Amino acid sequence: MRAGLAPRVLQMAGRTRCVAIAPHMYTHAYVKPRQLHISRPRLSESRPDDQKSTTAVEKFKPAEPAETAKPTKPLTIRERISNAWSTVKYLFRFYMNGVKQIWRNREIVKKIQEDVKLTGRSLTWEETQLFRTHSSDMRKLPLFLLILVTIEELLPLMVIYTPFLLPSTCILPSQRTSIMKHFEVKRKAAVVELRRHVDEDHDFDVPVIERTDEPDLAGATLAQVAPERVRELAVVYNQSLWGGTALQRRRIARHLAMLRDDDSLLASSEVMRSPEPDVALLEQACTERGIRAVNTEPQKMRDLLGQWLLYTSGRPLTTLSLAFLPVRLSSPVDMVSIQLEREIAEQNRKGIVEQTSTIVKEVVEEEKRIESK
Repeated sequence: MRAGLAPRVLQMAGRTRCVAIAPHMYTHAYVKPRQLHISRPRLSESRPDDQKSTTAVEKFKPAEPAETAKPTKPLTIRERISNAWSTVKYLFRFYMNGVKQIWRNREIVKKIQEDVKLTGRSLTWEETQLFRTHSSDMRKLPLFLLILVTIEELLPLMVIYTPFLLPSTCILPSQRTSIMKHFEVKRKAAVVELRRHVDEDHDFDVPVIERTDEPDLAGATLAQVAPERVRELAVVYNQSLWGGTALQRRRIARHLAMLRDDDSLLASSEVMRSPEPDVALLEQACTERGIRAVNTEPQKMRDLLGQWLLYTSGRPLTTLSLAFLPVRLSSPVDMVSIQLEREIAEQNRKGIVEQTSTIVKEVVEEEKRIESK
């Protein structure tokens, strides 16, 4: 630094900075002062000590209380009555629409019968399924109507405990899926028990006995099966367990005789040939034959039905061999069934009130959706 120049010193934030050097007033009066350009300190920058202290303060800073939800205003008696009446109205409308659909199906069945009588053609497999379903719905209709007009509140409980008493037109697709899942868990458990006890030396290639469509003669072959296994076969084929072993044998024999006639129509049906088959019909065909129809792709169901037809059409089976055919077609290790068991166990943990409320809610939402169209 030249003699006679006195720097001006500025104290800023505890630091010494030189901002300018001016000439001495006596020795360098005519020298132009020089300016030193310095950057200003950034206000956002802080020293490490300051950051540590800030972090420590924030660490021990008490948390602010969360905002509590405002309590909902309780419904008045009039509002509760209005909501209950609206729910009952939607339930009644849904089940009445199901009853009306039964009568519409009746008209369709009559038209098909008239066409078959005039043309002399045979019924298709799809038409026989419609006839069979409609006949079952008509048998269930009297009791269903009695409950509907007297104690309508029992109908959601029937979906849980007695779904076999409900007409097919009075069950939502979601409810049908839930019913089929419960059935599949029971069916798989019965198949596992049958697999444990079935005789491995049993010949599945024995020709069909004569007149196997007669229940008594067909039941004679099923007489070789122990009563415990008869009950498991009834579960596999979704037959009623009411009555003793003799009645269960007759139901199974009658069902197997129906399947023999049904297989010939199924082999040439549209559901086995169409690139986009009716999934509901595929599920129905599999359920009737003791084949899994839940969480299964349509092509997989069609492949299993094709294997069934290879056994029943290509190589005739005795009634006893046909009865145990679902055991042969099922796989020993089934991850889908394990997953279904977990779903059913989770659903069973819910109380009856919660399950019933879910069913009622589904029905009401479906009716509101139809109403908004």
